[in-house]
This record gives sequence, structure tokens and C-alpha cells, in this order.
Amino acid sequence: MGECVCCGVKSLRLCSWELSSNDFIKWRSIDYEIVGQIEEGKEKKKSKTKYNETPPREFIAYLKP
Repeated sequence: MGECVCCGVKSLRLCSWELSSNDFIKWRSIDYEIVGQIEEGKEKKKSKTKYNETPPREFIAYLKP
């Protein structure tokens, strides 16, 4: 992690190899699965871990605000 000289915000330092690599970045997120309904007719959901693989360029684009 580096810090931006202009604003002091922490940022990732990347090299050109990381952007052009054909390797996939493995990461996990929380997803929800519908397991039924509650009395009011709303869906009852259960959280579960979802495993993802993404090319570096797409992952970095996702992280940018």
C-alpha cells in the first residue's frame, strides 16, 4: 500500500505485469441464498461464502471508486 502525495489516501501500488497477467485472483464474498419465506410473504435468506476468480484488470476496475 502506498499513500497518494496529493490527498493522502492509501492506494495499491501496481506494476504493468500485474495488469497484464493471465493469472486469476482468487477472492471470496458473501452471497445470499433463498431458503424459504417468512409469514409476511417476504423471502427468507441465508448468507453463504462465494468463491470467485477474476483477471487482475477486472478486479482492479472493481476496486476503483
